[in-house]
Amino acid sequence: MPTLNFVGDVALFNKFETENYDPLAKLALPGSNFNIANFEFPLQENRSKKFYDVLSEYNVSAKYARSLKLDRFDLYGLANNHISDYGEDGINDTVKILNGCGCATFGVSSNEEYDIYRKTIEGVNFSFIAAVKSGRWESSGLGPNIIDQEKLELLIEEEKGSADHVILFFHWGTELVDAPDPADVKVAHKLIDAGASCVIGHHPHVSQGVEEYSGGLIAYSLGSHVYLSECEKGNADSNPIRDISICLNIKFSKEKI
Repeated sequence: MPTLNFVGDVALFNKFETENYDPLAKLALPGSNFNIANFEFPLQENRSKKFYDVLSEYNVSAKYARSLKLDRFDLYGLANNHISDYGEDGINDTVKILNGCGCATFGVSSNEEYDIYRKTIEGVNFSFIAAVKSGRWESSGLGPNIIDQEKLELLIEEEKGSADHVILFFHWGTELVDAPDPADVKVAHKLIDAGASCVIGHHPHVSQGVEEYSGGLIAYSLGSHVYLSECEKGNADSNPIRDISICLNIKFSKEKI
C-alpha cells in the first residue's frame, strides 16, 4: 500500500536567495512513496509583471531555483493566486524549471479542461486535480484551474472509471483564519459524496481542521510549509499559529484510505 505526503505552500521568498539558503535541503518529511506540495510563487526568467502590485520579495532567480533541492517533492500544484503574477510566460517558465529538476506539475491549462496528473503508485491508481478559487488570476489563455463544483463532480465520476482514488488539491479559504469557510465545507462534502477520496486545502497560511467524512478525508488547510511570514505583504502580527503546518501522511489501499 503506497503512502503519500501532502503539504501546503512552498514559497520561495527572495530572502532565501539573498542569504544563499536552501530551505528544502534539510526538510524532514515522514516516510512515503510520493510527496505533493503547492508551489506558491512563479519562477520566471526576466518576465514582465502582469499585475502592478507584484512584489519582488515574492520572487527568486531561475539560476538560484535550479540550485535548490526542489525534487524533495515529486509533484507540485500550480493552481494558486500567484501563479499568474508574470503572465503566461511566467507559468511556462515555472513548469519548465520544475520539470527540469525532476518534478511533475499540475493545475494549469490553456482551456477550460482541468490539468489532471495521473499516476500509478505501488499498484494503486491516482488522479490528482488542483484548482484555486476565482479571482484576478483567472485567464482566457494559460492559467490556473478554477474550482467549479458542478464540473468537478462530473470529472470525479469520469476519473473513477480508471482511478482508485481522486485527490482534490485546493487553494481556497480565508487567509489567517484557523477554521474553514462554511461554503468550502459544503463544497468539500459534495465532492467526497461524488467519489473523491480526499479534499486537501492550502492558502490561509495557518492550519485548519481535518475531517473524516463519508469514507473520505478533508484537510481544509495544511498551513504554509516553506514560508517566511515576516516577508509577507501586510504582515503585522507574529501569531504563533502561523509557524505551525501539517504534513498529511496518508496510506492508501486500492479500496480505501
